[in-house]
Amino acid sequence: MKASVVICTYNRKEALRVTLDALRYLRYPDFEVVVVLGPCTDGSEEMLAAYLPDIKLAHCDITNLSKARNIGIAQASGDIVAFLDDDGIPEPDWLDKLARGYRAPDVGGVGGFIRNHTGLLFQAQVVVCDRYGDNQGFPSPEAAGAVHRPGTRRYFSLTGCNSSFRRSVLEEIGGFDEEYAYFLDETDVCLRVVEAGYGLEMAGAAQVLHKYAASHLRNAERLPTSLYYPARSKAYFCMKFALPGEEAAARQRVAAYQAETSGDMRTLHLAGKIDATTRDRLVQELEKGVADGMEDAAKHPDGQHTLARYRSPAPLPFKAFPPLLPPTDRLRLALVSREYLGEAVGGIAVWTRLVAEGLARRGHEVTVITRAAEGQDPTVDVVNNVWVHRISAPRFTTQTNPSLPDLPDDIRAGCYAVYNEALRIAAHRGLDLVSFPIWDVEGLACATSGRFKTVMSLHTTYGLALPHKPEWQRNATIRSTLVDKMVAAERQVLRSGIPLLANSHSVLADIQDCYGLAATGATVVPHGLGDACQASAPTVPTDRLNVLYVGRFEYRKGIDLLLEAIPGLASAHPGLTFTLVGENRPVAGEKDYKGDFESRHAGALWLDRIRFAGPISAEALERAYQACDIFVAPSRYESFGLIFVEAAVFAKTVIGPDVGGVKEIITDGENGLLFAPGNAQALAAALKLAIEDAPLRAALSRAARRKYETDYTADLMVERLEAYYLEHMRAPA
Repeated sequence: MKASVVICTYNRKEALRVTLDALRYLRYPDFEVVVVLGPCTDGSEEMLAAYLPDIKLAHCDITNLSKARNIGIAQASGDIVAFLDDDGIPEPDWLDKLARGYRAPDVGGVGGFIRNHTGLLFQAQVVVCDRYGDNQGFPSPEAAGAVHRPGTRRYFSLTGCNSSFRRSVLEEIGGFDEEYAYFLDETDVCLRVVEAGYGLEMAGAAQVLHKYAASHLRNAERLPTSLYYPARSKAYFCMKFALPGEEAAARQRVAAYQAETSGDMRTLHLAGKIDATTRDRLVQELEKGVADGMEDAAKHPDGQHTLARYRSPAPLPFKAFPPLLPPTDRLRLALVSREYLGEAVGGIAVWTRLVAEGLARRGHEVTVITRAAEGQDPTVDVVNNVWVHRISAPRFTTQTNPSLPDLPDDIRAGCYAVYNEALRIAAHRGLDLVSFPIWDVEGLACATSGRFKTVMSLHTTYGLALPHKPEWQRNATIRSTLVDKMVAAERQVLRSGIPLLANSHSVLADIQDCYGLAATGATVVPHGLGDACQASAPTVPTDRLNVLYVGRFEYRKGIDLLLEAIPGLASAHPGLTFTLVGENRPVAGEKDYKGDFESRHAGALWLDRIRFAGPISAEALERAYQACDIFVAPSRYESFGLIFVEAAVFAKTVIGPDVGGVKEIITDGENGLLFAPGNAQALAAALKLAIEDAPLRAALSRAARRKYETDYTADLMVERLEAYYLEHMRAPA
C-alpha cells in the first residue's frame, strides 16, 4: 500500500525542519510527503524550498486545521493518509507498523502511541472517547473496551499527531469537518468512520515523539494562550453527536465542561502561572467559544464536510519521498559515550558526536546512549538526526546477568544501565551493532551478553593513565577499589577477541605493551573533525599574542608544566596572554592548580593576563580557538590528541608532547612543535620559539591547516568508519 504523510504547519519552521528530516529515515518503501502551509510569517515557505521537489506543497489561507487537512487529503495519492504534527518525530518503522494494521479490508483507520517531550513517557497510548468527546486513556487496546459499530458510545480516538486512515474512507465520509479549527477534529473523523461501518485499530509499536512545540494556542510551558477554538469545538461536538433523545444531556455536558475549564483557569491564576487579565480573557473566550459552537451545531446539524471542493479534476501523481539511504544499506548503530553535547568537550564525547552526526548525514540510523546530567531525569530526543538516549545509572545494582568481571560498583551499574537501554532500543528500533569506548568499559555488558555485535574503540585506558596519575599511585584504596579492577577488566576484554578500533598506531602499540598483548588485529581510523572555520594563518604581531590551553586541570594533562612555564614567558612578553579552558576540580591527592598558582603569584604585574575560563560550551570553545594564536596541550599522555586537530582546523600554531598519538599528528618543525613530555623547560622553550618567531609561527599554522585538510577531516573519518562498521555488521555472528 502506498502512503501519503500529511503535515499541516503554522509558524513552526524549525520544528518542521526536524520533522521533515526525520522522514528521510523512515523504512517504509513507498510513501510521499504532503506539507500544507498555513498563513505563516516565520519563513517556513522559504525553508521548504530546500525540500522541493521531493514534497508536495499546498497552502491554506486560514489557521483552520481541518481545512488544512482536507487540502492535504486532496493532494494525497496514497492508499493510506497518515497525519503527523509539525513537531512530531516518527520512529523509523512508524509507517511500517501503521500499514500492518490495514490487513483487514474493513479497517478504516489505524493510530499509534505518542511519547511526550521526554521521549520516554507516553502522552497518549490507547484513547477511547464517548459521544461528548470526553476521553479515557488505556495501556492497550484489549483494556479499552471500544465497540466499533454505528451508534457506539466508546470508540478509539486516534490522536492527530499519530493517526492514519484509508484515503477512500476519508473521501467517503467527506474528510474533516471544517467547523473544527482546532481540537476534536480527528475525534470527529474517527466517530464518523465508525458510523460508516468501518473499524479502527491501534498499533502500539507505531510510535511518534511529540515535542509539543509552542503554537498560537499554547505557550512553551504548554499553558493555553486562547480557549476560543477548543471551546467552540467541544460544544459543537457534543451537540453534533448526541444520540436521539439525549440532547439535554449533551447540553449539560457542555455546561459542565465550561464550568470545569473556567475553574482550571482560576487554579492557574492562583498558582501564579497566569495573571488576572489573562484569566479573565481566557474565561471570556471560553464563554464565546461555547456559545458559537452551540449555535453552529444548530446551523449545521450534518457538519461541514467539504473535502470534495479541494479535489483536483485529474488524479494527482504519487511523488515518492526519497530516503537518504535505502533501509537495506543502513547501519542501525548505537554509540556509547558517558558525555554528549552540552559542555562535553572531552575527546570521546567530541568524537562520538562527529561520528554519530556524520553517519546520520549519510542516512544511517544512529542512536547515542549517554548519561543524563546530574539531577536530571532520563530523556530521549533527536538532535541533528541522531536519537540521543540520556540514561541515569544508579551507584549500585544487584543485577548479575550478563556476567561481568569484578568492577567498581558504580561502573558495574553503569554497564548494566547501558545494556538495559540497548535491549529497549533493540526491541523497539532495532540494533545491528553497539560501539563503546574502552574507558570505563561502558558497553561491556552488551559484549558479554552475546545479544549484540559489538566493537570497542581504543582511547586512553586506566593502564596507560596510571603512570601519570600520582593521586592513584599514592592512594592504596583507589588502587584496590578502582584502578586495579579496571586494569584487570581492560586486560580481560582486550584478550576476549572483541573487534578493536584504534585512533592511532601509537595507542595500539602502547596498549599492546601495557597489557602484554600479541598483535590484536585492530583497525586504525584516525579521528577527524568538521571544518568549523575557514581560517587563514594569524597575522597578529608578536607582542599581541594569545596562548590557549584546553583540558582538565590535572597532572596527566600537564597543567602543572604550563603553569610553571607561564611566569617567565608572561614577564618577558608584556603583550602575551594565556587563556586556560577546563575544569579545575581537585581530586583526592592532587592540589588545586588554579588556587595554588594565583596564591603563589598574587601581586604579579602579569597576573591579570592569565584567564582561567573554566568549562565552556562547544560553541564557546570554537570561539576560543578562533581567538588564539598558539595552542598548547602539554599532556603526559594522549592516545590520539584530538585537541591538536581542533586547533589545526583554525590554522593555529600547535605545540604538544612527543608522545602517544600526538607525534602522528605533529611533525616537529613542519606543522607544529614537539617537546619532551613532562619537561617544563622544554615546553617553555617551544613556546618561546613560537612567540618570538613570527615567520615560523605563520608557516606552522598554514601547515597545520593543510595537515587537517588532507588527513583529519570528519568526512574522511566517517567514510572510513562507515566501511568499518558495515563490515562488522555484516560479519557472521
